[in-house]
Amino acid sequence: MRPAVAVNRRFYDALWSASELIPPQRFNTWPLLSRLMAEARTRLEIGPGLHPRLSLTHTYFIDVSQPAAAALKGCGGLAALGEINALPFTDSSFDLVCAF
Repeated sequence: MRPAVAVNRRFYDALWSASELIPPQRFNTWPLLSRLMAEARTRLEIGPGLHPRLSLTHTYFIDVSQPAAAALKGCGGLAALGEINALPFTDSSFDLVCAF
């Protein structure tokens, strides 16, 4: 693991361990994103932490933080630990990809 990733992981693990998940419907982006999701069969959100903007169900999430990935998974998300520069998916796997 690169040193910068290790630093980020420690920071976000501590942050998200002491936080609660905020549902995506609470954000002002929900009206637009819910319309986009209606047309996207497969979707991925990168690095949401505990502030996901896409629907928790039927959405893949990649996050550098284990507590965030576990919380997303516990709420119905298809979450995994990972980094944006090494996504564990084949090209063209998603109809919608978001990173906020």
